[in-house]
Amino acid sequence: MYRITICDDQGDVLDELQQLIMQEFPDMELHCVQDLKEYAKALINQKEPLPDIMIMDIQWEQDISTGIDWAVELQKSFPKLKIIFLTGYIEYAADIFMANPSNFLVKPIQKDKLYAAIYRVMDEIGTKLETVTLKGVGGLQVVQPFDVMYIESNKHEIIVYGTDDTIHAWMKMDEILSEFPTYFIRIHQSYAVNPNWIKKFASSGILLINDVFLPVSRSRYIKAKEQFLDFLEGK
Repeated sequence: MYRITICDDQGDVLDELQQLIMQEFPDMELHCVQDLKEYAKALINQKEPLPDIMIMDIQWEQDISTGIDWAVELQKSFPKLKIIFLTGYIEYAADIFMANPSNFLVKPIQKDKLYAAIYRVMDEIGTKLETVTLKGVGGLQVVQPFDVMYIESNKHEIIVYGTDDTIHAWMKMDEILSEFPTYFIRIHQSYAVNPNWIKKFASSGILLINDVFLPVSRSRYIKAKEQFLDFLEGK
């Protein structure tokens, strides 16, 4: 069973989302929040149980900070927290990448898109348990693709950068990517990235949530950007 927190300062929106989610996911543990600032502080101070998924409005009338600001703060403490943004303002779409969201939905919420976003995040959480075996320099090594932030090809060597460690393998980029989930994005001849860890995507390059900057080649930019947007939209 997953725990979902819905954060919105409009009570009618909370009621609507709660009803829609319970219709499709009756076993889901739901928590509704109208004061994001206090709730975020409580999470950071470990006074509230951490949800698996947060569905969060971007614009808050009673707070000069946006949902994006609080999402960034939360992910400093909980980098694997899954966030789905809600917005009635499409102009915020470009800014949400700073918070590494799993998805974003535009109000008024469409039921099918809401369900697709939640199912996609549940699949992401499930992929944490998947493993890939690599031909490491010191022998075979098992990694979890979800925890791999990016992959670098350096001459005849592949370097796999994970959240906790780094693995060196004698493999080609195409060979190693064939072993990884298809959501990994080739952004350069020498780099492939896990979109779960992207903080900002621009033509000049990609900024990861740990502030590592990776170049994007001109020839791959358009396709890579489309892949990233498809990933966010759960296509």
